[in-house]
Amino acid sequence: MNQASTKVKLRKDVILMLNAIVIGNKILAARKNKGLSQAQLAELVAVSPQAVSKWEHGDSLPDIITCSHIAEVLGVDLNYFSDESDLEAEPAPAPMPAPAPQVAAAAAETKAAAGAPDAEDEGASASAPDSSAKAADSVRSTAAADPGTAEAAAGAPGAPFSAAGSTAGHSRSWDMSSGNWKGGDFSGLRNLKERFSSSNIIDCRFVDSDLSGISFKANNLKGCDFSHSDLSGCKMTASNVKDNVFAACDLRGTLFKSSQIATCDFKGADLSGVSFKYSTVSQTTFKETALVNIEFNRNEFRDVNFEDTLISDCSFLECAFRNVEFHNAILHNTFFKNCKQLKRATFISCQADRITYSFMQSNGADLRGVTIVD
Repeated sequence: MNQASTKVKLRKDVILMLNAIVIGNKILAARKNKGLSQAQLAELVAVSPQAVSKWEHGDSLPDIITCSHIAEVLGVDLNYFSDESDLEAEPAPAPMPAPAPQVAAAAAETKAAAGAPDAEDEGASASAPDSSAKAADSVRSTAAADPGTAEAAAGAPGAPFSAAGSTAGHSRSWDMSSGNWKGGDFSGLRNLKERFSSSNIIDCRFVDSDLSGISFKANNLKGCDFSHSDLSGCKMTASNVKDNVFAACDLRGTLFKSSQIATCDFKGADLSGVSFKYSTVSQTTFKETALVNIEFNRNEFRDVNFEDTLISDCSFLECAFRNVEFHNAILHNTFFKNCKQLKRATFISCQADRITYSFMQSNGADLRGVTIVD
């Protein structure tokens, strides 16, 4: 190797090392801003804690697919890792919504009565000694215009709250994102905002709740019960979904993307139109479940059981199968493509139409336990 080639190689090595350090520092800053440990980030991204440590010390670089997954989990744009100018800038948290004027006025009155001034009032108390009177006037004027709302804002016992968490005639919504929710019983929950993201949700009950259309992103969701709930149209992305019960849930049109789905119970759930993309599904049973019009795209199935299940109008694209069993399942009009590990799946007392049978056969499946039914 001549001297010029040696210099070029050395320069490339230096650039690569600097890029690793820059990206590692950015992962570290975004992780801390999210309040995650290395172990928690590793679990959400499906790597080892040692891998996260190596990234943050600049000893190695994640590949582009992993970078995209990290960006989703940490709530940053993928360009965040490539722009050196904002290395010191941590991703800014979402601003807290401003309180309603009635609530703010009532809070000001309460603080003034208790002798606890606001930060602004503390500096301006000399020039504005009647702030509590103004707050009281604000509440009284609100009461004249809308007594029901004023009672609710002031915490009056007669305020008519509905089961959905709203005062009569005034819809409310709650933002549960970026929270630490453990052991709570939120059964019957309604009126959540469109996002429920970046949260640690452990051993909670959401039975018979309306969570339709909610975006669950970058959550650690473990040990929760969603039985009989409406989760239709939800998006569960970049999340760890483990030990959860989705029995008899309405999951129509839900998206599971770039997530770890483990030890979950989907018994009796309606999964029509669901999409599973770039996810790992492990130690999970689909029993007495209708899988209709579902897209399985580049997923890995490990220790999964499809039992007494109808699989109709579905597609399995580039999926991996490890210790997967189809038991007493009916497969109809279902497409398999580039599922080279389908030969590892076991079929017991299954039925399939001729076209589905041919797709499975072309992917190397052992079909001795499948009967062709026209």
